[in-house]
Amino acid sequence: MTNKASYYIAIIAAALLAGCTLNDPDEWEQDVLLTFDPVLLVASKADAPTGEYPTDQPFGVDAWDYPVKGSGSSHLFLSAAKVSFDGSVWAPAGGVLWPSKKRQVSFLAHSPFGKAASVSLDGGGVVFSGVDVLADQTDLLYSDLLEGLSKTGGGVVNVPFRHALCYVDFAMRTNALAGDKVEVKSVSLMELSTTGSFNSLPQPIWKDLGTAHEVQYFAGSKEIGGSAQVLGPGMWTIPQAVETYVHVTLVHTLGNGIVQAYTMDSEKLSKHMEPGRHYTITVTYLPEEGKVRLDETLYQGL
Repeated sequence: MTNKASYYIAIIAAALLAGCTLNDPDEWEQDVLLTFDPVLLVASKADAPTGEYPTDQPFGVDAWDYPVKGSGSSHLFLSAAKVSFDGSVWAPAGGVLWPSKKRQVSFLAHSPFGKAASVSLDGGGVVFSGVDVLADQTDLLYSDLLEGLSKTGGGVVNVPFRHALCYVDFAMRTNALAGDKVEVKSVSLMELSTTGSFNSLPQPIWKDLGTAHEVQYFAGSKEIGGSAQVLGPGMWTIPQAVETYVHVTLVHTLGNGIVQAYTMDSEKLSKHMEPGRHYTITVTYLPEEGKVRLDETLYQGL
């Protein structure tokens, strides 16, 4: 073969290669590892991040991919994939590659891994079923539906997690005389549901709430004074409309040594407790009036 013939063959081969690249770009796509960047959201209008997601808590991801132009049906791409932090990135074990640029992917994430009862696009989204906060004080998290993502936007999926539960604790104070000693023994809400089920789609909602009953938030012995003091760790609570009384037992030791034990109910607490909020309910013991009074219910984003 002459040098001239070899030259033309090389030109033709290059042209064919260029044609393949233009006509079938997926054949020459670079593999991109699917990774995640989880963050916790505060319950506010701005949904501002509250900090980094805990690196020691794996979460689950379900995903569906479908053609970019929308023709053709979607299929399950990931099912309850466990996503863990390996010290540098959040990714499923073994590594998962993004689909072709011709495919888009939608994601639903849930945490902690293994807590979601089911996950689907048309069956309630992320579902936490049979939740019992007295038996299991786990912070349940879910993501919004992350739709139509493609590897052309990079290999990292930003996952904003929301709290499905709220958190409730109590603080107390008293205007008792300086020489007196007041010890709180227990604090309860008299009517509260502690069981239910949650689904995130088409909108987040708690349903099938169990029968309301007395729920104790503090038991022990905590001396209180003129400034409000948080009584102890609170409790993850199912968001709900609350119409109930705060029930308090305490021991009041007078300056002369006389010990008086009391059981008291506050006026009615009316509050719609929302997901993702931390409620601190402050109660004041008024010995001269012989009652406890609801002072305020402060809340902030978790």
